[in-house]
Amino acid sequence: RFKTLKDDDFARFFTSTENLQLRCILLLMREGGLRIGEVLGLWLQDVEFHRNGVWVRRRRDLDNDALAKNMCEGDQRFVDLSPGLMALFDQLVLKHNFDTDHLFVVLKKTARDKRGMVTYGRPLNRHAVKAMFQHYSRKNQLPLHAHMLRHTHATELIRANWDVSYVQKRLGHAHVHSTMIYV
Repeated sequence: RFKTLKDDDFARFFTSTENLQLRCILLLMREGGLRIGEVLGLWLQDVEFHRNGVWVRRRRDLDNDALAKNMCEGDQRFVDLSPGLMALFDQLVLKHNFDTDHLFVVLKKTARDKRGMVTYGRPLNRHAVKAMFQHYSRKNQLPLHAHMLRHTHATELIRANWDVSYVQKRLGHAHVHSTMIYV
């Protein structure tokens, strides 16, 4: 069985984060049901402000090894998002002046990888996101991992009587039985 997150716990976690990127990541997973690999694979041009959403696309050989699971090369799906999240994206994109198309980048100027190489301005990776989640989980005394937000999103859609086939498509599940665990 999987764990979900209560609204008040999410609100406490969210408001404790000052990091604009992490706020966007949290909302993408909570409101959009995206997997962490899908989030980290987003490029600037995947954000569609006029449609209030993002395109999740499968790309190969990304610098941060992000991957949109259950998609074939060239596949894509559009995920509708709230105006509030789109306003945060607007702030994030306006501040983006890095030499990468990746939407999420390392913002800590002293950050280094395992080999000691500077990672500032490079695409954010799973390890960095996991470390952010761990930091804020400790700070809030609230055990939260990225995939819990996806589970919460899917569970809420099913509880709100959304059609299972729509939830399957929104989550990018290859098979409906993967979605049925939320029923």
